[in-house]
Amino acid sequence: MARRRLLIDTNVLIDYCDKQRPCHDDAVRLVHAAATKGIELVVLVSSLKDLYYILCRRLQSEPLARKATEVASKSVFTVVDLLAPYASLALASDEPDFEDGLVRTAAEQMGVEAIVSRDERAYAHARMLRLDAREALERLVM
Repeated sequence: MARRRLLIDTNVLIDYCDKQRPCHDDAVRLVHAAATKGIELVVLVSSLKDLYYILCRRLQSEPLARKATEVASKSVFTVVDLLAPYASLALASDEPDFEDGLVRTAAEQMGVEAIVSRDERAYAHARMLRLDAREALERLVM
């Protein structure tokens, strides 16, 4: 049986790493439950770039932002770089923006069970579910 996988969108990754975000607790519960159940949580390398940038601004400390990004990329999430081969598919997608097109295309190509995102406008036509962290926890992990 194949290992279950969820693709974590940038907004949920940031929620997980930033305690001040309103959905932080939901993201933390999802990550812990997925680890307990052996569900792989995947993030795109482009999401790490965005996480680093946002944490630098919020923490006002490049070393702290770098460390938080490193911890997330090495101990919590599986990082994949599928962007170059799928850029043209992402540009042709019907997603609201290019980044969402990259996430959806990567998710479809990897065959993940769901995209975990708070973006309610995105992924409406994806082949898999779009769930926020709480929904993913309730429906797929628990």
